[in-house]
Amino acid sequence: MRKSLARLALAAAALAPLSACFTFTHTVGRGPQNVTPVVATQTEWFALWGLVPLDAVDSAQLAGPTRDYRVTTKFTVVDVLISTFSSFVTLYRQTVIVEK
Repeated sequence: MRKSLARLALAAAALAPLSACFTFTHTVGRGPQNVTPVVATQTEWFALWGLVPLDAVDSAQLAGPTRDYRVTTKFTVVDVLISTFSSFVTLYRQTVIVEK
């Protein structure tokens, strides 16, 4: 039992840095035009291993009236930690960041 728990912990520690592979960045228009961009963040939940979105995050709504912004969708460290425990019931969490 201890060996299998140690192997599971080692596998989780080895896979944790791979969450950076799940970062997608999209630039709309010319991207954020401010020197210090205004950031809006929202989390999105998925069921059935990411196949079914439970709450749709609208990046255009987060951006507001501006037409130039950047959208980054990624798994943060908090997302990975929460998804580690919620994945047993097939729920996953993702963070959407809009810089305008």
